[in-house]
Amino acid sequence: MINNEIWNDVKGYEGLYKVSNLGRVMSLSRVVCNSYRKRTTKQRIMKLSLNGSGYQQVCLSKDEKSRTLRVHCIVSDNFIRIKNKGECINHKNGNKLDNRVDNLEIVSYSENLTHAYYTGLNKRLRKVGKYSLDGVFIRNFSSIAESARSMGKGRYGERSIATGCKDNSKSAYGFKWKYL
Repeated sequence: MINNEIWNDVKGYEGLYKVSNLGRVMSLSRVVCNSYRKRTTKQRIMKLSLNGSGYQQVCLSKDEKSRTLRVHCIVSDNFIRIKNKGECINHKNGNKLDNRVDNLEIVSYSENLTHAYYTGLNKRLRKVGKYSLDGVFIRNFSSIAESARSMGKGRYGERSIATGCKDNSKSAYGFKWKYL
């Protein structure tokens, strides 16, 4: 065990799983029965996987039903409080893999977006410059979303412009794009 690690039962999974203040999840020893057989599982630290958004997740089972939950949500629910409607969990240091309780806070969606903007985490809110293919500056935009709207493009336009910003050798819609 790591020093100063505190373990709490996972709410809704008491006696089955524990979560630590350092963002680790433990499966407890128990007898597991399914329709085929009965077996005993040993206590172990569970392996975490990444979801499509880059957050760590873990699969928890109870009464022959499994749910995949994000680790930062489990930590927050068990050490801070359960978030209310209109709130979200913010990683203070911007690292989605750092699920320590002291790195998490419950904030409004607006506060979370503001944090993402000022830390450079939300690429859609970074300022963007539009340039001709030969590199002549044309115009600034406050975000990728605004630049896509100016071109009459939607979400797919944002992706193309974001790709152009990341890779200077690529263009989108006949222009070069750069983060400012």
